[in-house]
Amino acid sequence: MKVFKRIISSALLTLISLIIAVILFEVGFRIITNRQYRHSSADINAFRQIGNVEYTYTPNLFRKSFSGRDFKMQISTDKFGFRQSTYRMGEKKKILILGDSYTFVWGVDDDYTFPAYINKLKNDYPNFWDIEFVNLGISGWGTVHYKYALEFFIKHYGKDNIKGIIIYHCSNDIANNIRYFTNPRISREELSDVSTTDERIDSFLLKSDFINYLRIKGLFEFAKRKANTVFSDKSYKIHGIEFTNDFISSFDTGSTPGYNEKLERLFKILFSDILNTARKNDILVLNSAVDGFGEWENSLTNVVKNYPDIAVYYSDKEVFYDLSHSNSKFNKRYINDHSGGHYSPIGNEKLARFFLNKLSKLYYSKETSIDLVPDLKSPQDILTTITWTCKLQDSKMPAYEFWLKREGQRYNKVQDSSSNIYRWKPRGGGKYSLRVRVKDDDQSRYIASREYQDYEIHPVISSLAPSVQSPQEIGNRVNWTAVVSGKRNRYEFLIERNNGGLKSVQGPDVNPVFNWIPHMGGRYNIRVRVKDVASAEWDGYLDINTFIVNPQIQSLSISKPQNANVGDEIEIKTHTSGGKDNMYEFWAEKFLDDRQIGFNKISNWQAENRLTWIPKRGGIYNFRVRVRSKNSKADYDDQMDKNVRYLVDDPKPQIVKLEIDKPSPGKVDDIVRIKTHTFGGKKNHFQFWVETWINENSSGWKQFSNWQDSGTFEFKPESIGRYNFMVKVKGTESESIDDEFIKHSYYVK
Repeated sequence: MKVFKRIISSALLTLISLIIAVILFEVGFRIITNRQYRHSSADINAFRQIGNVEYTYTPNLFRKSFSGRDFKMQISTDKFGFRQSTYRMGEKKKILILGDSYTFVWGVDDDYTFPAYINKLKNDYPNFWDIEFVNLGISGWGTVHYKYALEFFIKHYGKDNIKGIIIYHCSNDIANNIRYFTNPRISREELSDVSTTDERIDSFLLKSDFINYLRIKGLFEFAKRKANTVFSDKSYKIHGIEFTNDFISSFDTGSTPGYNEKLERLFKILFSDILNTARKNDILVLNSAVDGFGEWENSLTNVVKNYPDIAVYYSDKEVFYDLSHSNSKFNKRYINDHSGGHYSPIGNEKLARFFLNKLSKLYYSKETSIDLVPDLKSPQDILTTITWTCKLQDSKMPAYEFWLKREGQRYNKVQDSSSNIYRWKPRGGGKYSLRVRVKDDDQSRYIASREYQDYEIHPVISSLAPSVQSPQEIGNRVNWTAVVSGKRNRYEFLIERNNGGLKSVQGPDVNPVFNWIPHMGGRYNIRVRVKDVASAEWDGYLDINTFIVNPQIQSLSISKPQNANVGDEIEIKTHTSGGKDNMYEFWAEKFLDDRQIGFNKISNWQAENRLTWIPKRGGIYNFRVRVRSKNSKADYDDQMDKNVRYLVDDPKPQIVKLEIDKPSPGKVDDIVRIKTHTFGGKKNHFQFWVETWINENSSGWKQFSNWQDSGTFEFKPESIGRYNFMVKVKGTESESIDDEFIKHSYYVK
């Protein structure tokens, strides 16, 4: 028996030693390599299940952070879980971009994906001014997902709003399709036995940086062999096409008999599903294939050649290389060749240009010289008729679109006709931009465009300047002068003090100068707004923010940096700038745990900029100070809060709240549990009282319990009526009948 115990002890000791050695080795490897081979894993809370689509990202994310071995990014999503950017303007017409992580784009922030760059750069391509490019890419998706995403989008936005589809197809598409059809969470008749042994092995082993390093270097294959053993006698039918485990696990072009034929058959079925869902003549398929995957290109080409109205392009290697293996730095480290799906903003911008150039060639049939000329030079007055002429080499084009926008607003189409002339009578002042784009003979494609920027209509505000710089003292004169174009202007000046809302102080009148004498200290915002005499509304405004009038509080400090006790002296001190014969007022805000008591004044106005405060009751405190100059007409000129949550211990307990576990009204004979929350005191004792009201008759207060250590009571109402509960509390050393009590009403029906 002793020998057996020694063997067990020795084995356990050896096992523990091995575990410690492995842990130390892993930690050392991570330190030496600076986590260069860290396995990246996404936060599962960022994903959601969504029927046949399998999964998308969680809807309404806002700049959610993800980080990996050599990148850090932020992700925002729309209400359906697809990626957003600040360049999406919500145009009604849509071109959908379907794809996987190369479309999503993994590894960069929202505004640096190639779909975001397309929306940013589309203003250079007139055919897309009124079209939004929607990023429907999700990491790990395959062609089968694109079909369901397309159906999902049509259901919510309508088929008529889809003006085009881009399928950004990549060489890992077949792997994503097979993973989808072999996903045990999805029920499909084509699917035979399913096991996720390989996924569990990978998930466990890749938690190690060292194992991931061996895998990257091609030296780690036993997990794959183990998975193949599990799958060796299984096969899968995807859309009636049988795939063996050899095919699934190899992904090596030409290594499996019948590989290309099966691949083409699967592509044809999957792409046909999409083509039958959307309009064929609006679809653009792009394939980005890496070196060594030429068979993917050939298979895709053989499928889509049966659809002559589909344009097929292959991204050039330069774009793809810049996209996948950039020299851009993430987290102060270069992306290495093994980094996989981590991307470059530079590559995405180039890819966006690639898409736009290819798309434009589908619409632009020929090069046309074009100009856009006004008959009157800028600037002009409101209600002046300005004639814009679109001049072309060929003046017989059948359709011209004119678009107009005011500075800070979006373009709106103002004319669509066969005329190359647009007559404009502006009704508001400001800077305007005008665009024209021209359609070809059959009106199906745009052949040319032109933009005219910064055409000014009086009035346009150039500046608003004070005669003296901030800060100033109460009583000092400040002259504000607005510089505005035009001679028929009306001005109004408005002032806001300490974010209290704008108030009109002068105008509307013809005076562009406002003479201001501040009578109160504070932080001021000044606004001038202007309109032409013929304008129904204000044509524009300009703000000057944070003009300071002294006195201003610079700091607020507490003498005791740590917690205090009731009766301790606590000095509160403030420092101010400017002002004359300043007066000070001090306040304290009290909390009892999470219960806010509110601010109470702890001093009257005084000349001293410091206060010695002696707290009479415990609590958690924040502090406030106010300052007022002697010649100020304000209640106070400035204030500062010190949110320090300063703890003052109290030997006497205070009741924070009563917590009742049953909502009112309750039921007869349903036991109610009452819990008392307190602050302060030591070894507190509690007493429970009840008053019963039945038919407007009171039973009077009756003691329900003696003094006890627990503040929790249970009470069983025996009849319908109103019950008033009262809890008393006192500390062990208290000589009072009680230190504090609280009442609460509860109804029974």
